[in-house]
Amino acid sequence: MNIVINIDKNYVGIASVMLYSLLENNKTPTDIYIFNDDLRKEDIERINNSLLEFNNYNLIDIKINSTMFPVDTSTLTKRWGKAVFYRLLVSEFLPETVDRALYMDTDIIVDGEIINLYNIDLKNNYIAACLDTEVSDLFDNSRIGIDNANIYFNSGVVLFDIQRIRRDNILDISNINTVINNMGDNLLFPDQDLLNVIFVGKTLVLEYRKYNFLCARSRYSSRLLRMYGRKAVIFHYGGEQWHRPWNYFYVGKFAKLFWKYALKTPYGESIKTRRYVNWILKPFFVCWFDIRLILIKVRSKLGWG
Repeated sequence: MNIVINIDKNYVGIASVMLYSLLENNKTPTDIYIFNDDLRKEDIERINNSLLEFNNYNLIDIKINSTMFPVDTSTLTKRWGKAVFYRLLVSEFLPETVDRALYMDTDIIVDGEIINLYNIDLKNNYIAACLDTEVSDLFDNSRIGIDNANIYFNSGVVLFDIQRIRRDNILDISNINTVINNMGDNLLFPDQDLLNVIFVGKTLVLEYRKYNFLCARSRYSSRLLRMYGRKAVIFHYGGEQWHRPWNYFYVGKFAKLFWKYALKTPYGESIKTRRYVNWILKPFFVCWFDIRLILIKVRSKLGWG
């Protein structure tokens, strides 16, 4: 398998946990390409040191020149950082021998085998990805020129047909920059919006509850979270910091799953105090989060700013 992640130095520890969960559940020989612009040799060694018990993988450090993108993208990435764009460069920076690659965000736990996902028949599509139901419900896709009849997918898990994309020059950097400049302020979710524009009508839809389960408390009821969690293979802790179990104030349902893998890594051991603090204070955090969520919905219905 060819796996791609993009991170900056602040996410080295989280990436180690994600990769540990991936390798523990998947014994297929795997090349892991790390797209970045600021990792040091010590950072790569830190990831390797978290994965010492596995011998079926190879880490490849891929340095990206951030100036490849327009300067004005800095206004789009105050929340995410410029590294979010690097997944758009898979066809440019992966070796010529790579014919397909699975990109995954690092705020993910892989809790099962994904070889069937990796080998799925793309049926003449360029990519495969999962619906982002929350964004589709809350935002009008016409802001980026997509008819609402088309799917809007989440960019946290994307299977790329690298060979086909290269053949048709789909992810050429000049093409990407043209889309960025044309979209301007309409890009609310920079990399995700861009991928949706570029691959509209060319995307195989995957089962999102299985292969990109965005397990945030704000998306589903407790009953649905439990039900979907039983079938999920890829758990995605995306969204606000409230939804990320390595924080003190996590309010979700799947902390136990994250810590199952995190505590097997040096990073997890180094932050395990957060687990106990969250366990003690979580009822208060959940109460505050739920009140905040109700207020947001009320304000939205009343049309208040």
